[in-house]
Amino acid sequence: MKNKKYKVKVDKHYLRKAITGTENYGQAISYLVDNSIKAYESIHDNSDYCDITIEIFENLILIKDNSGGFKESISDEDIFRIGEDSGIGIKKAVFKFGNTIKLESNAKYGFRRLLLDFDMDESELFFSSEKHKANLETNFGTTIHITDLEEDVKNDIINKIVFYEVIEYLSKIFSKKLSNTNLRITIKQGEDKKIISPYLINGEFIAKKEIDNLIINLYKKDDKDKYEKKGFDLYINDYIVYKRKELDKLTESGYHYKNCIAEVMAYGDRNYILQNIKEIEKLTKEFIKDNSSYFKAKETCVQFYADSNMIEELKEKCDLKTAKEVGEKGFENLCNKYNVKKIS
Repeated sequence: MKNKKYKVKVDKHYLRKAITGTENYGQAISYLVDNSIKAYESIHDNSDYCDITIEIFENLILIKDNSGGFKESISDEDIFRIGEDSGIGIKKAVFKFGNTIKLESNAKYGFRRLLLDFDMDESELFFSSEKHKANLETNFGTTIHITDLEEDVKNDIINKIVFYEVIEYLSKIFSKKLSNTNLRITIKQGEDKKIISPYLINGEFIAKKEIDNLIINLYKKDDKDKYEKKGFDLYINDYIVYKRKELDKLTESGYHYKNCIAEVMAYGDRNYILQNIKEIEKLTKEFIKDNSSYFKAKETCVQFYADSNMIEELKEKCDLKTAKEVGEKGFENLCNKYNVKKIS
């Protein structure tokens, strides 16, 4: 008897929940921007810079680029295939914002239009595609329309939450790319228009170290800055991988690293670098401790044990109420004896 094979069907509502998770608007848009940048970098006869425009309307989000359009070798199925680099970002973006996505790719070999509609009656997702001759009168690139937006997204658009969240996230995750002159990202909403600038760490630059394919920059943030998080950013080939990753167990008596920021840039094969992330953390910690003088604590907790009867006798003779006061009084007397003064 011949066995039959059947496709395992995945409900689109479950798919949406599994793919988007807790990602914010900036993260969702970043996948599409990342696709545009990589496509631009892969073409040989590109223009002076990669130009990406994001336009936000009440019920439409538009992303367009000059990155040459989809490669001819990428099939329509590949673009929407789960788990493929060419498609997963598109699904994350459309599922986060709305229910319909239209992709228009104008490339030298031809024009492609693909449409995916989440609101179709079927439990599974389907898309349609059509092909035409290339439009030689416009730039070669891709335009993405995300429509039929969710109600909460519409409200966040009205309140400018989407606008500013996208700016903040893209300025950080593509900060190294934006620092170069070959990338420009413009975002528009109504009369508001902004060319996104690279994010700059809000802190004092301390030191720099180069180790093989790594460059580590060390910063000390302002103690009053509550928004800049400690830890380190890891960039691989100018793309951020870990955004303000915490450095575990970075403690040392007499020092605190809550205002320590490290920026690590790694160059080479991405997979190899990710496999060695623990070694990168180790090297970063060592470099931070080599510069520990910048992170010396202003105060140190002094703790010790003493005979309880002696403490009680000192409390009575010195008219003190607590063991802590006994310790403070002893510290004060030692400072006076040896003329040790607090450095302001």
